[in-house]
Amino acid sequence: NMIELQSAITIYLVIIATTINAQVAGLYDSYPIDGYTELSVKKATEFAERKLIVATLDYDEDIVKKLDKNKDPEKLSTYKSTIKEFNADIKEMVDSLWTLNKSVKYMSYEDIQDIKGDDKSQYVVIIMVRLHEKPTPGTSNDKTVETSYDITFDKAGFGGDQKTNQIRSTNSHFTLMRVCLLENLKFPNQMTIPMGHVVPQPADIAFGLTYMDWYIRSKMADVSDKDMVTQINESCKELATLTLLISEEDAKDDDIMGKGNKTYPFKSQIVTKEELEAHILAKTPDYAYVNYGHNSACAVKVENRTLLRVPKPSEVTLISTETTIAKMGISVQKLIEKGEEE
Repeated sequence: NMIELQSAITIYLVIIATTINAQVAGLYDSYPIDGYTELSVKKATEFAERKLIVATLDYDEDIVKKLDKNKDPEKLSTYKSTIKEFNADIKEMVDSLWTLNKSVKYMSYEDIQDIKGDDKSQYVVIIMVRLHEKPTPGTSNDKTVETSYDITFDKAGFGGDQKTNQIRSTNSHFTLMRVCLLENLKFPNQMTIPMGHVVPQPADIAFGLTYMDWYIRSKMADVSDKDMVTQINESCKELATLTLLISEEDAKDDDIMGKGNKTYPFKSQIVTKEELEAHILAKTPDYAYVNYGHNSACAVKVENRTLLRVPKPSEVTLISTETTIAKMGISVQKLIEKGEEE
């Protein structure tokens, strides 16, 4: 049962194909990668030289009819507004932050699928892929993973009973930002970044774009994963001089912030989702923002989109032990102290 899934919790930039027949939820067997993890200069340059298509969401008339028939105006309103808001968010973020490709167009998944043959080789695609692990019918403990190339309506995708689209990604249900050559749209081994929410929020999108831009540009310049780690370990020290913007949602969650006496050691400021988005778009000086997803805390400098803290790469993944904002700050503090000792 070959499906496309990026392994749970600790992974940020993953290029891995996975088979799901897990006896324990959250444990996945990995197939070998096919060369995307160590992007060649040639392959990375191909991503940059092509025209970019950004996948948007479209209304599913069957879902609209179903919700209309059920006389549930609140769910129908949530469904329509979620699609409208996501499309506005991703367009605003790509237009403001993405500079890698000279040509950018926005298309629905259905329209992207209609691009035929040789025309595909002109394009690279940014698309959101939703993965949802569910029990396999008729078995006691096997899991099946559903892959959706659009964000469809169900209890978790668009809120359902909760009538909200603010659902956080979890270990078993999450959305990935995927960047791929169009002819490889459904190929399992792709560059992907987990999003913090099932319906990605503006800060999730901004972080994904920033991360992918950094990764592809680094590979175009033939920078090794090892040198990327060295670069991040130096860049992160700047967090001590910046105010870290933390969303209200993250600030309320001890599992994200850190429990007990462990706190973020540098300056921080709690902001609304709208304030955070405004800072990112305005590129406000003297701030960084934290992006939290799949149990990893990452930080980006707002003014120039420099990645200050991201998980560390291993052979196939970028793995983080910095599972809270406090742990991220403490590890940066230790790097600063180590540098002063030397």
